[in-house]
Parts: sequence; structure tokens; C-alpha cells
Amino acid sequence: MNTRIITAAALLAAALTPSLASAEIRGGTSQNQQAAVDACLAFNDDGALELDKVTSDGMGDYLVWFADADDNLTACNASAKGDVYAFVAESADLLDGDGPAMIHLVGTGGGNPIKAAEKLCLAVEEDGAAVAATIKDGMGGYLVWLTLDAGGYVMCNASPDGKLFAFEDVDMPLNGTDAGSTAETPAIQHPVPAPTGSHGHGNNQFGS
Repeated sequence: MNTRIITAAALLAAALTPSLASAEIRGGTSQNQQAAVDACLAFNDDGALELDKVTSDGMGDYLVWFADADDNLTACNASAKGDVYAFVAESADLLDGDGPAMIHLVGTGGGNPIKAAEKLCLAVEEDGAAVAATIKDGMGGYLVWLTLDAGGYVMCNASPDGKLFAFEDVDMPLNGTDAGSTAETPAIQHPVPAPTGSHGHGNNQFGS
């Protein structure tokens, strides 16, 4: 099985419904965060999605979460400059339960949940990579950024118990703006506390 798993396709920008166009983050947001949310909303062509929360992506940009009527999650990686680098429908587990065995093959991480998530992402990437940054995803898991030996980045969303929610190549902006996002110059950051929200990896029924 090819373990390079791509879970999102490049979506064409479409007209917004009025409710989505005026969406704001619960509890308020900074101007930069709102700009990232607006970019994701402009990229989204599914009016059924509801804005849930926004958090740092660990690379200087933002991870914006949406949920549909069935609490399926979609993650959008965007910058305050309007670049959308990923728009991913999250899975319950792309590895169908094989993740713990993969982590064991490369070491358990010594009980450190961050290291366990990182090791899973490294195990999935077959072509050689290093961890650039890891941060809490705001949904109970971790967002792990990999720099590929061949060039480019992978956005990996994983849990410390071996579940892989998303694994996405990130290169040029999907919306073609490339307006100067900081995502191309990773700033390695330590995980920070995630905002509290109503959704999470632990209590959702994800789409496959």
C-alpha cells in the first residue's frame, strides 16, 4: 500500500452564502486570524460548513476548523495574506488502526505524546523527512509539519495513540495568490495550549 496519503483536492473558489461570508470566530479574533478565516471561506464551495475555531499552525500561519451538520471536520491552512495551502476533509483514521504498529516500528516516543505523533507522521512519509514544527491542533491531536528531503512540506494531523487524520502535501497556494505567506519559512515553535471548542477528534464521527 502506498502510504503517501493525499486527502484533499484543489477546490475552485466559489461564491459564498451570506451566512458564511459574515462568519466570525466565537470569542473574538485578531485581524490576522480573521483574514485567514476569510480566505478559507472564499476558497470553500460547500455552504454547509460552519466555522468552528482557529488556532496557530506552528509555522506562522493559521489552522481554521470547520464542521458540517454531522460534525465532520474540515481543516484549512491559511495565512493572514490570503494564501490557502490546504483544505482537507479530516478522516477518522486514514491508517485503519495500523498506526500503533507503525509507531512501534520507529520507537514509541518514550511516553511523550508529541513524540508519538511525530513518529507516526515520519513513519507514514516514505521518502525521507524531518520534523519542522509540532503544535496542538486545537481538537485533541497534533499538527506535525514535515520538511521533505526532496523539498516541500507535509501537513500531518495525528494523535499520540496512532490515528492519522490527515496527511497533505503543502507547496504552492491552492488559491494561487502566494501573497507572501510565512508558511514557506518555518519558525519552529513549541506546542502551545489549544483553544477550547465544541468539537474534537475524540467525539466526532469523521468522514472517510
